Amino acid sequence: MQLQLKDLYLGEIDAKYELLTNSPEEKERFEESYLVPRNVVMKHFLDGMHYFITGLKGSGKTALMRYIAIQAEK
Repeated sequence: MQLQLKDLYLGEIDAKYELLTNSPEEKERFEESYLVPRNVVMKHFLDGMHYFITGLKGSGKTALMRYIAIQAEK
């Protein structure tokens, strides 16, 4: 069985729209589809280390923070 383009979930155009209702289904879909950047060490964030999140508009800053928030809730 081949994967078809219609079966891919590409997400919303902006991460601020990704978790509007904050439902468990939205969170799960977002968490499963998010790709953590290679240079991000999640343990450091979750242990409370301080970071500056920088980047151009559209580079994924909001998405990263939302992903970290979901991980922190666990």
